[in-house]
Amino acid sequence: MGQRVLHILGDGSLAGLPRHVIDLALGTLNSPFPPSVIAPSGPIMEVLEEEKIPHIPAPMHLGTIQTVKALKALLRREARERGPFILHVHGQRAGWLVRLSAFGLNLKLVYTEYQWTHDTRSASSIRGVLDLMAMNFLDSVTTKTIATSQATAHFLLDRGITRSEKLAVIYNGAYLHRHPKQHASATVQIGTVGTIKDGRGYEDLIEAMVLLVKHHPKIHLDIVGRGSDIRDLERLVQRRKLTKHIDFSDFILDLSSILQHWDIYAHPHRYDSFGQALMDAMGAGLPVVATNVGATMEVVGDRVTGTLVEPRNPRMLFVALEHLASDAALRTRYGSAGYDRIQAMFTVEHMVSQTLELYETL
Repeated sequence: MGQRVLHILGDGSLAGLPRHVIDLALGTLNSPFPPSVIAPSGPIMEVLEEEKIPHIPAPMHLGTIQTVKALKALLRREARERGPFILHVHGQRAGWLVRLSAFGLNLKLVYTEYQWTHDTRSASSIRGVLDLMAMNFLDSVTTKTIATSQATAHFLLDRGITRSEKLAVIYNGAYLHRHPKQHASATVQIGTVGTIKDGRGYEDLIEAMVLLVKHHPKIHLDIVGRGSDIRDLERLVQRRKLTKHIDFSDFILDLSSILQHWDIYAHPHRYDSFGQALMDAMGAGLPVVATNVGATMEVVGDRVTGTLVEPRNPRMLFVALEHLASDAALRTRYGSAGYDRIQAMFTVEHMVSQTLELYETL
């Protein structure tokens, strides 16, 4: 028997996590588990309105205690006025606040962990220890935990944060798009998408571009995203005299309109749990160059759908990107293999189906 699902997240942007929640909500609109999305103000609310997905503003802007109280009141009101629901919490910030607010409410609660793997590094060692202690404590109010990769699942089990019987691995899903136009080697377009913050490795990619422009004077890089470190990156681009070769732009929901103009997708992250945009790029038939961290190796077949390189190594990034930039046939071969891999294993439809099956077990 179905039941409505309240999805809660703490990010109002159109980065990977919010886009995943939108995909999941769209895929379950006409299912036995109809969704409502609770999210902070931001671009996501405009998309939810356009797509006619029921949504509620999230009181995430208050202090911690006030936010927890407000969320508890919201959940109680939903249960009182509209009846029982499954609570599906997405991401670390919502995972803290919402699960704290759920204590004493006797809810069926699903938590999706997107971030942690053995490669993940917290801003400080003390913060990291506190995060892990909190995750272990909050597991007691969690009915099921979804890990978005085997790497994340191994981390959660190895650290004793949850138990195997409470854990499921469900990969994020990507949409399939037509294969992109291939440009001549002299005008190769490289792209990357993600929140611009510490650990994403965009500094390494910019340093690789310094070497690339010497071999391909017309090569170009698009960095799509926003974040706390964007001004530092823009200054680095200016210092390295790359302003004619690198552009920055904001997140958009439909990446297909950008991906069709690129020839190579770069994923230089220094740690990563699961790259949503990486899968989107492969689903568009793009060859990839990615760092071998977190769950990346679960998605990218080295020398099959792209090239895996060491993190924090601009020289290796340059070599891999230059190899693809110089060989259109190799780009086509890797891109076709990546498209086939996404189609076989990582579609949105597959993700939605597995999530619905999990809801059925609650």
